[in-house]
Amino acid sequence: AVVGPVVEATAAAEPETTIEPTSDPSLLAGEDLEDLKLEGDPACAHEGEIIISVYDWTAGFPAFGADRTAARQYLLNHHIGHLFGHEEAECTGGRAGVMADQRGEMPCEPNPWPYPDVVTPDES
Repeated sequence: AVVGPVVEATAAAEPETTIEPTSDPSLLAGEDLEDLKLEGDPACAHEGEIIISVYDWTAGFPAFGADRTAARQYLLNHHIGHLFGHEEAECTGGRAGVMADQRGEMPCEPNPWPYPDVVTPDES
């Protein structure tokens, strides 16, 4: 079940992604998610949109500890990966791929990025 209001992100034809609080009352706490006709995790990508609960956004995940920024980066990167057609991945050890489920305890090191070893211009 979704706990609390949610954040909705839409990937349009342009290379921009819009992230905004949704006013859709069917996505608020206490509503039945079956009416949404979503398969699988309701926080995953569906028809060009991702829906992330405010609870996940604020509470984070055990694997990321108190690092809420990394947990949020993971949420966005993971779900945008679904928008691009990537499937869930498994992790059995080492650093987790961004498409691995990192919301709970896991045998991997948490990783919020699709390419964590790429040096960006700001880091050089």
